[in-house]
Amino acid sequence: MRVSGIFKAQGGEQYLTLGNFKDDVNTAFAIVRPTGYYGAVYYGDDVAVYALDSMPLKADAGRDTTIHIGDSAFIGSLTNGIDSIKWQVLNANGTIDSIRSGFWVHPTINTCYVLIQTVNGFTSSDTVCVNVLPLPLKFISFTAQLQPTPNPSKEGNVKLDWVTVNEINVSYFYVQRSSGNPAGQQGRDFQIIGKVNANGANYNEYSFIYDFNGLLPSPLGEGVRLYYRIVSVDKDGKTNFSEVKQISISKEQVAISIYPNPTKDVVNIRCKGMKEVRVINQLGQVVYKEIASSLAMTGSGTNLRNDVLTINTKQFTKGLYIVQVTTTNGEVKTQKLIVE
Repeated sequence: MRVSGIFKAQGGEQYLTLGNFKDDVNTAFAIVRPTGYYGAVYYGDDVAVYALDSMPLKADAGRDTTIHIGDSAFIGSLTNGIDSIKWQVLNANGTIDSIRSGFWVHPTINTCYVLIQTVNGFTSSDTVCVNVLPLPLKFISFTAQLQPTPNPSKEGNVKLDWVTVNEINVSYFYVQRSSGNPAGQQGRDFQIIGKVNANGANYNEYSFIYDFNGLLPSPLGEGVRLYYRIVSVDKDGKTNFSEVKQISISKEQVAISIYPNPTKDVVNIRCKGMKEVRVINQLGQVVYKEIASSLAMTGSGTNLRNDVLTINTKQFTKGLYIVQVTTTNGEVKTQKLIVE
């Protein structure tokens, strides 16, 4: 840290000694290392004597800086010994300081400060501006909860809740999801599954319910892990990410699984205890049907093995379909199917 100052000679001086001339009792100190050497080392460099009238010292208000609201900024310099100092706010009346050549300020809006100083009869001035930015958005909480639906034909949904503060320049939020395998390896690619407009207040609470019926990754194997996060998007395009939350769904929690989906050639339908399978087009017409007596048979492009039914989809036109499965216990479960 540079320490500088001005000493105006009175005449007759022979030496200039730098150091601390107070005893331990009257010396303020702080221990920065609990063990080892106690003390400080000072280096003197470029020591010189100048006539003040031969080298006018211009006012130094410091460099312009940018802070977030609530923070402080140092203005001016550490130089002392100046004859006359006056600080004031630009375009405002009154003096805010007349003693210190530098000090800390904590403005709440963009503020410029003017330093006017006099040294040996020479007066100069300088201006420094402190730009104040709003605090960046902060996620103070984010939760993800699995909520099975009472309707047996649907798998359930995920309820996401998050709370933010300092939401000044935020335009909207993206809700994103990624899938992973049962070993817990998170998927690399997050996909946008929803968009929520920002409230723009200092404190905000949000909820988003995502119905994953028909949209689970396939095949499920022994289960699936889903990862969720929230992305805030500012009006200038800047983004901020929440932490990532995980939802684990076991094989038993899933009503019906279809893969690959979308599909071109074949599709696999997994559901325990299948009694009847129907494929329904967007007009509500049943374009495919298998009943219990034929589910165990191989033929006509169908095959049931280990609760997985394979269907040849080349017989379907491109579009959106609903797969409806009736189980042996009377439950009806549905799933979306896209044929490309």
